[in-house]
Amino acid sequence: MEKIVIPILDGVTYYDDVKRPMGAGGKGEYNISKENDSYVLTGKGDSFGDFVDFYVKAEEQPIFSIEGNEEAVYVEEDGSYWWIMVDLTDLDGTINMSAQKGIEKYTVTWPNNSDEYIIGGGATAGEIREVNANEQVSFTVSLKDKFKNSLVVKQNGESLNINEIKNEESTDDTIYEVTTKPITRDTQLTIEVKPQTYTITVPESTNAYTFSLVGSSTVSYGENIQFYVVPQNGYEEPVVKVNGQQVNGANGFYSYGPVTGDVKITVTAGETIHYQVNFIDSDNGEYTFEDIQSIAFKTTQEVGYNGSVSFKVKPAEGYVIKDVTANNKLLVSGVGGVYTIGNIVEDQIVRVEVTKEQYNITYEEPGEKHYSLQAGPKAVEYGENYTFYVNPEEGYNNPTVTVSNGTCEAVGENGMYILSGITANTTIRIENGSLKTQQIILNSGEGFRYVSEEGEELENTTIPWGSDFTFKIELDKNYNESKPIVEVNSVVISPENGVYKISSVDKDQVVSVANVERNIYNVTLKQGTGFELSTTESTEVHAGDTFTFSLKPELGYDISNAKVEAVGKSGTTYVEKDDNGYYNVTVNEDLTIVVTGIKDQTFSVTVLNDETDHATVKNVSETADGIKYDGSYQFTVEADEFYQIDQVAINGEEVSAVNGVYTKNNVTDNLQIEVITSEKPIVVHYVDDKYDNSEDVVYTISDIGTSSAKVKDVQNNSQVYAFDKWVDAEGIPVTEITEDMLRNETTLKATWTPVFDKLMSIVTKGNEVVNEDEEYVVTYETLFSFVEEISEEYESAVRITGYGTLYAPTKENIDTTDKEIQKAIMERDRTENPGLTIVNNVAGKQLSNYYRNRTLAPSEINGQSIGLSKYSNNPLDRWGAGWIELTVGEYSVLVFSEPEHVTYDEQVTQKMDLAAVDVNVY
Repeated sequence: MEKIVIPILDGVTYYDDVKRPMGAGGKGEYNISKENDSYVLTGKGDSFGDFVDFYVKAEEQPIFSIEGNEEAVYVEEDGSYWWIMVDLTDLDGTINMSAQKGIEKYTVTWPNNSDEYIIGGGATAGEIREVNANEQVSFTVSLKDKFKNSLVVKQNGESLNINEIKNEESTDDTIYEVTTKPITRDTQLTIEVKPQTYTITVPESTNAYTFSLVGSSTVSYGENIQFYVVPQNGYEEPVVKVNGQQVNGANGFYSYGPVTGDVKITVTAGETIHYQVNFIDSDNGEYTFEDIQSIAFKTTQEVGYNGSVSFKVKPAEGYVIKDVTANNKLLVSGVGGVYTIGNIVEDQIVRVEVTKEQYNITYEEPGEKHYSLQAGPKAVEYGENYTFYVNPEEGYNNPTVTVSNGTCEAVGENGMYILSGITANTTIRIENGSLKTQQIILNSGEGFRYVSEEGEELENTTIPWGSDFTFKIELDKNYNESKPIVEVNSVVISPENGVYKISSVDKDQVVSVANVERNIYNVTLKQGTGFELSTTESTEVHAGDTFTFSLKPELGYDISNAKVEAVGKSGTTYVEKDDNGYYNVTVNEDLTIVVTGIKDQTFSVTVLNDETDHATVKNVSETADGIKYDGSYQFTVEADEFYQIDQVAINGEEVSAVNGVYTKNNVTDNLQIEVITSEKPIVVHYVDDKYDNSEDVVYTISDIGTSSAKVKDVQNNSQVYAFDKWVDAEGIPVTEITEDMLRNETTLKATWTPVFDKLMSIVTKGNEVVNEDEEYVVTYETLFSFVEEISEEYESAVRITGYGTLYAPTKENIDTTDKEIQKAIMERDRTENPGLTIVNNVAGKQLSNYYRNRTLAPSEINGQSIGLSKYSNNPLDRWGAGWIELTVGEYSVLVFSEPEHVTYDEQVTQKMDLAAVDVNVY
């Protein structure tokens, strides 16, 4: 809650919550101020509480209200006062109240009585009554039968709360008390009587019974209800109750009534119907019953109506199930061998019939057989042995015999096999024995390989016994002039048309090759003008070896672009120099080494400097084709702007220029030119005519754009002047040295501004009291002081040329930042009168200026104060502020105190900090 605005009515006197006049500013729980034609209430703490009250005096009761919240305002008579109370619970922000004289009147109209009800309790049927605004009216309504009917009372169409009260009379009527809402307009009361209805609560259907209600879930007084409750198959009849009392039906149909209240139907399910299933066990352990959930099986089981039983039958080893019956009806197993008896509606007997199992013997054989087989019978009973015979053909190893089940062992040397203890259908698999082979071993060597007649490389292998083996010897190209000798098991054999043949192999064979050697070739070094070819190796070279040689220039020749080639019958090959300066060539034929591309030797010129060295080297000699051996070279050097040349060197040796030209004679190597420069120093002249800050400062180009380029700092302890800026010859401010300033001699001059107002602090205090003449006295006192010790310079330079007090009825009229007010003070009459000079309507505002013109040194006013008092027969609400004028030469400034507010019976006790305050300078 921010504030409450109360309009002022003519002829009405307003008082606060402690019955003090509101014009006194509020002596109770809140503050009061007057704005236009209203009183404004604001909280003295953070905000209002939940309730605010005040008092008024008037001939008739005034009406106060808040639009949209009429019920928040209450009015009561309190002796000669009217007590106004405001409930703030649901209000926030700014509350604007409405007010008017007198109390409004409205009419209330009651309906006529009927056969169902009678109006009473201070009101009569059909009555029209005049009541005060916001008044509430109470009355009673007698209802003849509350179980049959219900009552609704409305005020202008809006339902009212009704409360049943004790019937003190001898009738059976039910009496209700009714109170209207506050009357804010003409009101019509209406009464409605409706038939009483009751709720039917029903149960949900379950798997034991079904429930259905005939009609809706509500019923009127005196009516009957009907419903059905039918048991599900496999369940006994359920128990049915209405409101806790058991009721009986016929064929699932039930009826209940007449109804005189809410109805609750409950149903308790009947018991389930069960049947027995008996399983007949085997006398000799030929089979067992199993539960499908792998739990202990019960030979007698109980199931409900239309239920089912699932089970498995496990035959003993060597037996199979023939038939499973229930009550002599054949059962068929489902997925996983599970039998199920479903839809059981009588007791069941389960029986099982088994037979002993036989197993089949089958054979798996290859299409082309290299063995003989004598087989036994095709069928064998559980647990018996089975015998058969398998023998290989001549030239083959024994066949491989395996079985799908059980154990099979070979017995003796006649090929007999016995399969023991047969417990399942068994397959006997027979695979041919492998054909016997001989090994061919090919001894490897250098310079050749073994290949087939088709040219495919051969390795050690095996071949069928008695077959032929053929091969060829293929020489590597570096061995192709050799005459190989071939031996098989140490016997030399000769080829036919290049093919070697070993016939009718009946044992392992070892093949060896001898007399295979590398070829030898000659290398010729062809000499020429300007170079020399040389080697430290023999010029007779084995095929595939590398031949190494070197190339050297003669004096004055350049071999950097020389082309070295190896020429043979197969063609010419370019030879590259390795990292060690030698040439290497692989020799696979007679070769001649040929060199071309030899040139006269020339030398280049390289300038080692880059853009950071700030110098440019220019050729005087022509160097497009290089400098010839023992020739000469000339050049010039030019430094960049803001730089100077310190040294020039050629190949590390310092040189000097003649007439600006540098010369290098007898050139026998590439030239590297290096130029060393430094930044040229530039002087800037700083001139300060007021204080000792003149100085010559040296700058270089690298200072530009850095903190070093900022203009020099100024040292000054003056209380009167502050440094303003450095300016150039044209008066333009300069904050840092620029590149343009380094091109010419530069002079910067210091400028200063007065700051003598910064030491002055003024504080204004005020209060309002009632003197012995019962006059209201407003007094303001302004204290002048300096926040630092006054220097001799300040004492001699600064003068106090005026001071005074501003006086206004509102804060808005004493705005010391207003330029028009400052101008009016500066342009005041400056006559030095002995007393106060008074000027009203300063700058056209409700503002008065009480001042004196004086010429004083700072020490004469330091710690001094001035005062102003105003008198009135009525309480005053005023604002005041002090001012002082300081002058140095042609400069004058005004310093103001903070405006001080004074109201009746309040005294500002907060002490103000006597520190320097912000200054408005005119």
